[in-house]
Amino acid sequence: LTFALLFKPMAQADPVDARQLVYNLETSLEAYQKVGVHQATWDESVTKALSAYARYRSTTNGNGAKFRAELETHLKLALAAKCTDPLVRYFYLRFCSNLSDDELVAAMSNAAAALEASEYPPVRKAYATIWAWKSLPYQRQGSSEGRTQLLKAAEYLGLALNEESMAPLEADEGCELLITSTSACTNFTWSCYEKLQPALEKHWKESNVYRLTKARAFVAHAWDARGTGYSDTVTGNGWNLMQKRLAIAAKTLEEAWQQNPHDARICEEMVGVELGQGQGRDRMELWFKRGMEIAPNDRVLCDRKLQYLRPRWYGTHQDMIAFGRECTMNTNWRGNVRLMLADAHEVISYDLKNGKDRELYFLKPEVWQDIQTAYEVFFKVEPDAYGYRHNYARYAAWCGHWKEFQEQARLFPSTNYAYFGGREKFELMLKIAEENAQGVTGPGKITDKK
Repeated sequence: LTFALLFKPMAQADPVDARQLVYNLETSLEAYQKVGVHQATWDESVTKALSAYARYRSTTNGNGAKFRAELETHLKLALAAKCTDPLVRYFYLRFCSNLSDDELVAAMSNAAAALEASEYPPVRKAYATIWAWKSLPYQRQGSSEGRTQLLKAAEYLGLALNEESMAPLEADEGCELLITSTSACTNFTWSCYEKLQPALEKHWKESNVYRLTKARAFVAHAWDARGTGYSDTVTGNGWNLMQKRLAIAAKTLEEAWQQNPHDARICEEMVGVELGQGQGRDRMELWFKRGMEIAPNDRVLCDRKLQYLRPRWYGTHQDMIAFGRECTMNTNWRGNVRLMLADAHEVISYDLKNGKDRELYFLKPEVWQDIQTAYEVFFKVEPDAYGYRHNYARYAAWCGHWKEFQEQARLFPSTNYAYFGGREKFELMLKIAEENAQGVTGPGKITDKK
């Protein structure tokens, strides 16, 4: 029997993409059976883990929690049996590891190297290399070390894109993961795209897998031509190259929209193109409206509009706050889009060059009122979004509302100390809160803000 027959898609409660399921079974479970490291003590656990992985990876409703739980359970059993298979050990690090950040960097690097030396399919090597890169500290992601890893991932993904069995959804997700990751490496997206381009043009040219990847690459290539300095530092040739490349990206995205006017990612990219082309706010609003009608929880799209409205581009701080209020109060929009009002104030603070001015900005009563309103509205409709208690607590500290900081901290299921600058800084904030919980006495330190 084929894997397609052995593993039929589940019922509607947990729908999967049938072609992506077959592809993931072929490149994980079937590959393990052909080239993996076998032993009776762990074979059954590995088989169940990889079966669950294929289903988890192929769910189409964003709700693969059941498969994720099965995956973790059987990965842990396999590792408890001292499984040495490189794919299984990589998956364990991806989905089950509780290593420290430093330990994870070394472990993921070793796992990616072990997979590279194996006979597993190139798509597995591509993902392992990308996630090894993602485990690096931010400063190292953009270094020569990080660039080497991403370029290697692009080579493996290019090989996978050449395979007839590659599922369209997998190709789309793989290209998106790689190309969006390259944003951490200045002037590097194009280098990775060049590794994908031959396979994309040969096998995927009539698809939006190709169009979206191409458009993203040309947008990044356009900003490479402009550079990161102020506008008066950009050369005439830099401006010309930027506009030519953005025009290619815009044309490609228009073609993508003609093929599939139900993909909000096209709208996200078009708002980014308009930021560089500056043809007018009406054009930005058109693509923003289209995207939000498709995906009312599209935070990326909202972030890009907020960037567009910054005074350095085409708006004002008042425009940013007005947009944030619209996001918070618009009952048609969902998820963390409703928090844009709070984050608009944070982005505004970035425009204040003096650290003291930034601290004083958060002490303004109207700033706290907006932040409090945004989070009260959000938690009313998303009461189980406990991770965002961290965000609210940190804003409360910045605004000097220590009693609210205490109340939010009590609701943490566990504390992400790194979010507050480390355990020592968080405990200092707890101490300040205990001393000052009855009033507004001053903000927490925000010198780590970008």
